Amino acid sequence: MTSVETSLNREITHFLSNKLGFKRLNEIQNKAIPLILDKKDTLIISPTASGKTEAALIPIFNDILVNKLDSTSVLYIAPLKALINDMSLRIEQWTSYFYFSYTKWHGDVSRTAKDNFIRNPTDFLLITPESLEVIMMNRSEEDRLKIFGNLQYIIIDEIHYFVDSDRGIQLNSLITRLSKYVKGNLTKIGLSATVGNPELVAKWLNKDDPAEIVSSGHGRNVRYQVKHLDNRTILQTLSKHRMRKLLIFVLSRFEVEFYYSLIKRNLNIKNLYLHHASISKSKRENNEHEFKGNINGIMISTSTLELGIDIGDINIAVQVEAPLSITSFLQRIGRSGRKTNNQMTIIFEVGLGSIIALAEIILVKEYEIEDIEIPRNAKDILFHQILSSIVQYGKCNYKQLYDELSQAYVFSDISKSEYTRLLKHMDQLDLIDIERGDLTIGYNFEKEFGSRNFSEFFSVFPTSYDYTVKYGSRTIGTVDSTVVLKFTKNQSFVLSGNLWTIKDIDTNQYIIRVKPGVGDGDILRWGKGVMPLSSLISRKVYQILCGDYDESYLKGFDDYSRGNIKSAIEVGGDIGFREGIIPVEIKSNTVSIYTFAGDKANILLLYVFKSFFKVSSNDVNPFYLRFKTNQKVSFSDISYILNNIQDYLANKIIEEKLSKVTSEYAKNKFIKYLPEEDKVDVKMNVMFDKKSLVDVLYNNEPVLFDNIDFGTYFSDDEQWSRFSL
Repeated sequence: MTSVETSLNREITHFLSNKLGFKRLNEIQNKAIPLILDKKDTLIISPTASGKTEAALIPIFNDILVNKLDSTSVLYIAPLKALINDMSLRIEQWTSYFYFSYTKWHGDVSRTAKDNFIRNPTDFLLITPESLEVIMMNRSEEDRLKIFGNLQYIIIDEIHYFVDSDRGIQLNSLITRLSKYVKGNLTKIGLSATVGNPELVAKWLNKDDPAEIVSSGHGRNVRYQVKHLDNRTILQTLSKHRMRKLLIFVLSRFEVEFYYSLIKRNLNIKNLYLHHASISKSKRENNEHEFKGNINGIMISTSTLELGIDIGDINIAVQVEAPLSITSFLQRIGRSGRKTNNQMTIIFEVGLGSIIALAEIILVKEYEIEDIEIPRNAKDILFHQILSSIVQYGKCNYKQLYDELSQAYVFSDISKSEYTRLLKHMDQLDLIDIERGDLTIGYNFEKEFGSRNFSEFFSVFPTSYDYTVKYGSRTIGTVDSTVVLKFTKNQSFVLSGNLWTIKDIDTNQYIIRVKPGVGDGDILRWGKGVMPLSSLISRKVYQILCGDYDESYLKGFDDYSRGNIKSAIEVGGDIGFREGIIPVEIKSNTVSIYTFAGDKANILLLYVFKSFFKVSSNDVNPFYLRFKTNQKVSFSDISYILNNIQDYLANKIIEEKLSKVTSEYAKNKFIKYLPEEDKVDVKMNVMFDKKSLVDVLYNNEPVLFDNIDFGTYFSDDEQWSRFSL
């Protein structure tokens, strides 16, 4: 036995070996358990199914058992109800053995069960952030003290999914607010399979004394194949693996349904399931349960199964097109190889997608992940938390409330003067009343937020900022809000294999209404599709095009994919692509700038140029931006703007123009209540990638080229022709 194992209660070690089948603690458990036993805040980073949940549960149950902790001692927070339901089954193994208790609390749990918990708190409470907000607002001070008074531990599962979103800002504030009810010390534990910059997440957990970071290295061995994306190749490949258990990830709900029909028609697969957000909850759960129990079969899913819902041991994670971030890639392949510790993925790609797949594989192998950006100046969520806190207390002093909320890491950059200015604005809107320094709810609060018993107030924060594309009542798919910046009325674009023309864009309801497109017209095409590709992946693509990569990574690529990559590198070499430069082409008043900085950075750069030139048409993707103008434009004009981008982004005139661009965008329903200058800051952080743009332009020199036209090297036509049964 290790020293860690000998430090544990014998009942715990007996349970681990005889009930859970543990032979020994693994690396991540040996690292994390001593820290949690010492009551240190801890961030545990380890691949899916590597035992990180047990790394948190073992010391916690040890503490409950040895020190006979009072209820409720543990709060488990997860982003999805499905994860809570799944986790409750795992917790039940422990609680039933040790005669402890647990309660689930989310929107599908009955009022009776919640009231029973208030009367008789259990050892564990498993909850979503929205339900936690309900407790803070709707329960009495006595109830809150009863629920949180004996709290010793908070576990935040899939923490990477939270921290950089509105829900993460809300959760960080809620944890700060509930801490005042805790009688003793509170230990916070974050769990994640992938975090690019863990030091920042450690500060999110504890801004004054950042959490200890433990990881199990670079994860399991990853094997991969990259194949030509066409229906025949997909069917042949799946047929070859028909006796194994496969999880197929696609980028849209339409594609889930399409490939389900394709496979059902052409392969005699007995255990074939599908999974996406439009399927009823009962059907999804039934599919999860049946698929988990089978030793072979195929499940086709959108990103809904990227997170750690237990669907059993997967042999191969299949990806119809690589995802848009390394974090997502790691989540997907982490679903495979749980028993063997060998992750296996098959990626189907077409055209430029072959190089994107190579870039992502290299980044995964080298363990480079996108950094998480955590807002610390999110005044829209501060607005929400101010109102929530006033409802919680009934009346509170404005100075004391600032002292309380500013303890949260996510609000720590907001000054008292900014806070006071926001309060005065809320008072002018009659959402709050300010009298002699005390804050109470104003007349318009219930008018604005009181419908359906304030349910809209509790859960308003999207995990992503996607627009739903609708043809009549039928949902076609989703489009990221940054991509929507490229759209105009009557423009056509391809989604889910069909051409659509935009009728109108509803920025309040996040809906794009379309009609079937006809002919070519003004068709917007965008490489990977409807979500922005990260700057990290885009820059790696350019590095590959410059010939700077290890050719041994191509061993898993088929002839088609390898040929695509080789041809693109040859073209890049002929053009003169090389490290350290930003290729620029100016032809007949059409300017092309090859930044390879990612979608969000390039869209921001386009709008900077629109501040100087009257743009008649434009094309933007992760790799380049192109615009046409009737004005005379020179390379010196372009290079001067690129070389001084940081100054221009701070320019008030350009800020005002960017404000107009984002004026109709509704990040959430609270942003419209902010002062105008605060709206701009909040939107800019979500819609653009200023940091990546500045980094790329600062570290690379603009160089004028003749006749690049690399953007037409790959055609999208083949990509969409596959949607035919």
